[in-house]
Amino acid sequence: MQLASVTRADLKGAELSKTSLKGTILQGANFTDARLTGTDLSNADLRGTVFTRAILNSAELSQANFSRAKLNDADLSSATMTASDFSEAELIRANLSGGKLVRALFRAATLRNARLNGANLNGASFWKANLSEADLSGANLNNADLSDADLTEVNLTDSYLMRAKLGKANLTDAKLLRTQLVGADLKETKLCGADLTEANLKEAYLKGADLRRAKLKTSKGITTLQLAEANS
Repeated sequence: MQLASVTRADLKGAELSKTSLKGTILQGANFTDARLTGTDLSNADLRGTVFTRAILNSAELSQANFSRAKLNDADLSSATMTASDFSEAELIRANLSGGKLVRALFRAATLRNARLNGANLNGASFWKANLSEADLSGANLNNADLSDADLTEVNLTDSYLMRAKLGKANLTDAKLLRTQLVGADLKETKLCGADLTEANLKEAYLKGADLRRAKLKTSKGITTLQLAEANS
């Protein structure tokens, strides 16, 4: 099945697994409860499309445009989403675990309670995104931009955030156990009550960071100069 343009189509509950929809214009289409396992939607125009509870596991979604789309409760586990655009999209409780999301854009997106554990998010942008209570354990967020993001109570245990931008992000009560924050920018970041047990903060920039109630006793690489610059 190959389609060039199906805007605002009603595809609720459709079985489209392993279908090629590469480059298709599907703006405003409704894929609620649809099955798209292994489907190729690379380079597709999916702006404003509804994927509520849709199954997209192992799909090819590279460079697709999901801006302002609704993917609440969708399953995108193990999907390839390299350089895809999810700006201002809703992904509440979505499952993106094990996904390949290198350089993906989630600018101002809503990912509350989403699962991104084990995902490759190297160089991804979550500027002003809402990731509160999301699971990012074991994720690769090296070089990612999470500045101004809401990361309240997020789980970043065993994740990698080397050289990541977290300036002015809210990490209140976040779990950062054994997290690699080498060279990360944490300027004016809220880390109130965050658990940084065995986290590596070597060369991290902490000027103006709020470390009240943060667990830092067994953190690695942190210096007295870094702590003096922070608002502890």
